[in-house]
Amino acid sequence: MRLPAQLEALAKMPAPIVAVVGDLVQDVTVLLAGPIVAGGQVDARISRHRGGSAANISSGLSSEGVRSRFYGRVGDDDLGLELCEALAAEGVDVRARRLGSSCTIICLVEPTGERSFVADTVAEGAGRSSADLPLADLGGLDAVHLSGYWLLSGVNFDGLALKRRTWRDRLCVTMDLGNVSCVRACGPQYVRHLIACLQPDVVFANQGEAEAAQLLTRPHAEGLLVVTSGSDPTRLLVAEEVVHVPVPVLDNVVDTTGAGDAFVAGFLAAVGRGKSAQAAVVAGHAGARVVIQGPGAGQSLSVRGTINVTSDR
Repeated sequence: MRLPAQLEALAKMPAPIVAVVGDLVQDVTVLLAGPIVAGGQVDARISRHRGGSAANISSGLSSEGVRSRFYGRVGDDDLGLELCEALAAEGVDVRARRLGSSCTIICLVEPTGERSFVADTVAEGAGRSSADLPLADLGGLDAVHLSGYWLLSGVNFDGLALKRRTWRDRLCVTMDLGNVSCVRACGPQYVRHLIACLQPDVVFANQGEAEAAQLLTRPHAEGLLVVTSGSDPTRLLVAEEVVHVPVPVLDNVVDTTGAGDAFVAGFLAAVGRGKSAQAAVVAGHAGARVVIQGPGAGQSLSVRGTINVTSDR
């Protein structure tokens, strides 16, 4: 299976800069020892981590030796500064807007590794804006990955879409669909309209997201669709061509938080090294395997690095 032209071009660049746009939050990971009992108590291991889908992807790219840059919004508070410093310590060039309050997400993880999120919706959605990615910066980037949590939150993407059409031959654009709740809230027509406007080279989705967006029955015309499905084979779809890549068996599943983000980072890093689409999927699987064998997707909130942030106060 041949990769889209912009992905092949990315592999020929000596040191591409890949930007990721989206969220940087605090994850409070709760590894439950058993089921929650109404009115009762359950034992758990609780830890704090640097979280956020876009932050996870940018960190994963950096760990693979890719020059990664994070764009997004964090709170103009102590926690926001701590989150920026933690991500910078993971080797990411942090270009964050700071305003409002930082978001904390509770990650409830069952003994099977499956997780559910409890989000502070006021803090999570506040301040997301197309201003998170200054259009003037696009000229210095080689690839941009748009997190579905950011892209499907109602941000105005018209300016980005216009730049995309203008720079079709210069800028590689990829995106994911966040989660199935994001897709259902927007509806399949909006998601498909967004894809048509942005013309992404790759759309990443899991099975539930792809079904909710009706991408499996009506794939987008030009780009590559990558669909993960847990332990079932990952599918690559381009036009009428479909390739299945098996997922290695893994018994030690601790926490699946961030597994999809690690997959995206591993896939894009492999493509940047000139790997084929199938080999990039294998690399994505390997990245996800590492993440799900421990609690939390990001580092514990204890290590800090140098940051580059702007305050909107």
